[in-house]
Amino acid sequence: MFLENYSEYMKYEQDNSVIYRPNGTSDYLFLYFPLPMIFVIDDKEVATENNACILFKPGEFHHFYAKTKFCNSFLHFHADTDPTKIYSIKSGEIFYPSNA
Repeated sequence: MFLENYSEYMKYEQDNSVIYRPNGTSDYLFLYFPLPMIFVIDDKEVATENNACILFKPGEFHHFYAKTKFCNSFLHFHADTDPTKIYSIKSGEIFYPSNA
């Protein structure tokens, strides 16, 4: 079972906003980015394309910022079962859904 803690849809943040959470969050975090972003993964900057997604497990490091405008949809949630075990995605890795 999934329990939503907090979510936003197509939320624009201030330009130049940086999200830096070395200890992640206390819950799962699913993010969708309609615009390009820059992620820091394994100490390397990784640029995304439009419609990128990423899932973070509780306590997992995340650091990202906007390439241009900062817009995202996100869902903070708790889960009885690790969603990476249910769905074919890995935590902390960028992916692109086939039908964004």
